[in-house]
Amino acid sequence: MLAVCVLDDLDIIIGDHSVTVANTIQMSWSEIELAISPHSSHGDGAVRSARTWVRTRLRVIGWSAAQQLARVRPVGLPVDHVLHPGALWVRERILGGSLDVGLGLRDTAADPEVVQVLDPPLVTYLGISVDAWWDRACAYREEMAQYGIERLARDPVSTLRSVGDCDVPTLLSSRAFRHQIVQVDDSGMRSAAVPTRTHGWLDLGRIDPAFAVAAADAVSEEQRGFTRPLLITRDEVVQVPDGGDHRILDSRGIDR
Repeated sequence: MLAVCVLDDLDIIIGDHSVTVANTIQMSWSEIELAISPHSSHGDGAVRSARTWVRTRLRVIGWSAAQQLARVRPVGLPVDHVLHPGALWVRERILGGSLDVGLGLRDTAADPEVVQVLDPPLVTYLGISVDAWWDRACAYREEMAQYGIERLARDPVSTLRSVGDCDVPTLLSSRAFRHQIVQVDDSGMRSAAVPTRTHGWLDLGRIDPAFAVAAADAVSEEQRGFTRPLLITRDEVVQVPDGGDHRILDSRGIDR
């Protein structure tokens, strides 16, 4: 809680049984324990979860149910991503075992443009109607995916970029978006590098094979995408194994 106080510039009064934040909300120590429960109490994940929990509680307390729903967003994350809260967060698991999707909330971070991943304990504590929120998140994803589809239709080899509040991994969780990506190739499959959450590149035969790894290493863990190349089909997003080969062979066994 000291870290929350310092990093987010919040006034916090520490008591034996609870903590008062910004003279607005009171949190019991059991609530704080719940906030960091998915993580080691001494790790960066615990601090990150505590900060997200406190900021969200401070913002949501002044929102109506309609205002909350308007800020719901989908978030797609690589299964091993530092922001991935664990299995309870996952609302949709994309075939291929590399990409999970869950709930996020806009306008709760210091930067109002950032979408925060919602840890499952916080969702439960706020009494959120998860099914209604998920329906809203899916509808928003497909709306943003349609803009991305129109961009790809004009230029099938264009750079993959965020659309609205949906970053590239989130867009890749849309089957309609994946269909648009692969329909230009007779194999029904395309390779991609998505080293950051905001940008991706298709058809890796046109770029340096080491690019995805180097680009992923150059950004923060939070902004990192997939550290290895992807193979994309209509139904799957597969990250190639460590040391694997992303090349696609045609029906004659010739490297494409």
